[in-house]
Amino acid sequence: RVRVRAWLSRVGKSTQHETTPHRHHLIRASNSSGMGSFRGLPSNEQTALLAGALTAHFRAGEIIFREGDPAGGVYFLRSGRVQIGLRLPDGQDQVLGVAKVGDTVGDLAALDGGPRTATAIALEPTVADYVSREMFEMGLSAAPRAALRLLRTMAGRLRQTDQLIGELIG
Repeated sequence: RVRVRAWLSRVGKSTQHETTPHRHHLIRASNSSGMGSFRGLPSNEQTALLAGALTAHFRAGEIIFREGDPAGGVYFLRSGRVQIGLRLPDGQDQVLGVAKVGDTVGDLAALDGGPRTATAIALEPTVADYVSREMFEMGLSAAPRAALRLLRTMAGRLRQTDQLIGELIG
């Protein structure tokens, strides 16, 4: 987090402080090729989405962010798998899904600025390109096809969530 803020201050961008209890290791500026649902976009849109990306490494079992944490950036998974889950009102943990190479994690909070809606935990050693919230918004404004794909992805997640709610209620 300190390195991200230092880097952002050098490029003239400010960021909200994420207050997650973990520490991930930001190594270097990224040159990702694992764009998942964004694969096949024109190169200028891929470049716009990953502008300023930093590479983050997570150990198996490491929490990337927790449900309720302040909004932060988006993680584009380059390797590994990440479990997405939340805590139900009765205290039970509910796994919502597993993100894999090419998926994004954290995009909802990055888009609306609200708190994280789920907890993300690396299931195995994982490498991701981290793009700050501000840079992600700028990237989407310069990449209309990517924005449309993200909307479709989020619509699919909403459908899955609706189905889960129906199962939990019924």
